[in-house]
Amino acid sequence: RQAFARHGIAYEPSAAPKSELYGGFLPILNSARVELLDVPRLHAQLLGLERRTSRAGRDVVDHLPGGHDDLANAAAGAFVAAATSVTDHFIRRRAMLAAMVRPGRRHPFSALETGLREGLTILPDAFDRAVAASRAAHLALAADQQAAALAVGYVRGLRPVRRTTVTVASAGNGRPVDGHAEDADDADGAPVFVIEAMLRLVAAAGDEVTLEEIVELVMQLRDAVGVPIKWVTAEAFPSVVARQMLREGGFVTGELSVAAEPRARHELKAAIYDGRLETYEYPLLFEDVAALATESDTSWTATPGAGLAGTGPAARPTLVADAVAGVVHVLAGRRESWAAGSRPRLHRPHLVRDHVQRLLGPASPSKGRYASALGYWDFGIDVMDAAHHAPSQFRALRFGAN
Repeated sequence: RQAFARHGIAYEPSAAPKSELYGGFLPILNSARVELLDVPRLHAQLLGLERRTSRAGRDVVDHLPGGHDDLANAAAGAFVAAATSVTDHFIRRRAMLAAMVRPGRRHPFSALETGLREGLTILPDAFDRAVAASRAAHLALAADQQAAALAVGYVRGLRPVRRTTVTVASAGNGRPVDGHAEDADDADGAPVFVIEAMLRLVAAAGDEVTLEEIVELVMQLRDAVGVPIKWVTAEAFPSVVARQMLREGGFVTGELSVAAEPRARHELKAAIYDGRLETYEYPLLFEDVAALATESDTSWTATPGAGLAGTGPAARPTLVADAVAGVVHVLAGRRESWAAGSRPRLHRPHLVRDHVQRLLGPASPSKGRYASALGYWDFGIDVMDAAHHAPSQFRALRFGAN
């Protein structure tokens, strides 16, 4: 599975037995909607399949005694999967996944996946401790608390990004000139994100992962290892204890639901496509990103067999991808991330403030908190259309007063 994930391919065992695959393949074949390769062995295996009733009274489709159906099984499974798939890959430029890996970077923990109660060793030398940039951490916790993920990252600086190869013809002699050569310094600068730590946490049988345990790990990374983590977000804080632990420790805390905030994954995709996301080889990240699929321009799910929590017995939340998307989203909205270059400015910031006040009411004690949050993470909003934004969009990320 990990070998496939390195190349952006999601590998998942089929949840359906081969009898069901053959049953699903038959109507596709009978409707003449398939084209088979000219492979005699494949044809012979398909023609050799037979339907019989088991002792339990169920129909079973299988090969004759002493026969084989390996090619027929593979072909039937591929056709059924293709016919039932209604999603597109979240990342279509799969080569960009491998381009994220930077030589010399390594996993900063003793295990790729673990439960914190099983014992875990932190490898301090794998962190960029000489880099003083403030870190953001995002905690993604599955709804059933059987799994979670942590990601930590920072902004290395701004870098000009050229996404097209458009040339402009000279008005004088008609010969095309490369406009990029003349205005390379005028290219849009965008943050380069470094993800220096990722970890998937899994619960042992009969146990669960708690947010308080992950918070304790975050505090160890800052206090014992020296990683300057400043912002910590989570999908939700189910208890007051976890959030209070972070606030008492001096962290800026907030709630960020990657599933409810489409821009988080938009920013993740943009960073991957621009080559602005740098990390180490962590197969579980590639596996999660490869499993993500989009059903529309603004909604994401996961491919069948690797879905979000609660979508079925074979579902698996793509928590590592969500944790990384959360880090990228928070860092992209911080003013510090744009300090090395020009930053998008609000054309009419008073419209945002007025709209937040209308949403929260004149007596709301959280008014300044929300306005402060908008001031740093939503400065790229189309303010001309601010009056049409739903209240949930302003409440998607709630940061503390500090």
